[in-house]
Amino acid sequence: MAVSALTGVPYVVTSHGTDVFIVERLSFFKPLARAVFRRAKAATVVSRALQDTLSLKLGLLASGIQVLPMPVRLDLFETQATPPAGASAPRSPGRILTVGRLVKRKGFNYLIEACSILRDRGQAVELTILGEGPEASSLRSLAQRLRLGERVRFVPFVPQDALGPFYRDCDVFVLPSITVDHREREGLGLVLLEAMACGRPVIGTASGGIVDVVVDGHTGLIVPERDSQALAAAIERLLRDASLAGSLARQGYDYVRANFGLPVIAGRTKALYQDVLRRSG
Repeated sequence: MAVSALTGVPYVVTSHGTDVFIVERLSFFKPLARAVFRRAKAATVVSRALQDTLSLKLGLLASGIQVLPMPVRLDLFETQATPPAGASAPRSPGRILTVGRLVKRKGFNYLIEACSILRDRGQAVELTILGEGPEASSLRSLAQRLRLGERVRFVPFVPQDALGPFYRDCDVFVLPSITVDHREREGLGLVLLEAMACGRPVIGTASGGIVDVVVDGHTGLIVPERDSQALAAAIERLLRDASLAGSLARQGYDYVRANFGLPVIAGRTKALYQDVLRRSG
């Protein structure tokens, strides 16, 4: 903002979520954040939920904030050897995957509990949790207390360009995010889009920007936050109904290509900056 004022060059503000929640926790930053956004020639966020949060917390007009999500590198996840259908025959045990930092906001404890529920129902599953973070010890302890043994596998951080094989090897991808202190929630859920680009059926919670990615019953399934029983039911439904899993996977794949591919988002971003330059004379 200061550089723009000194040089006369317009600026655009982009928010991915964590920055907004930091401002929300540390209220003394709000006046500065409000000034930065109001003097910007344009503002973008990665989801409608974040658009609403920004508008509410900083007193901005939602109509002045454009939703411009992060793109998916389709070239990293699409392969000719893997049809975008999730149509392989159901396996036993069913393979469940989740990816993300091991923090409370991701809600991985509810997914572990869901696997315990499925085991007690006689549904064989294996869960892979891919990521690192401060909740690692707590999550491992939970899996041990629930006597899940080797049914839960923890894999350290994997770079994005090496994630494809993990996605393609799962039967169902789950992101069980929750809303935590100060209303912090999922900004978008990029890993869901990556899984969909690999032709996998997905399950997400009704948390933040996830509902922009997972259209319930069309591109995946949505369950309530903090509900292990609902998670277990949704997983079991996809593992038992190959037709539904394949349909959601195909529609999810098409949805990602049409709305989140790099060429699509790059084109929208270019148009935004061209408009800012044109209006700035």
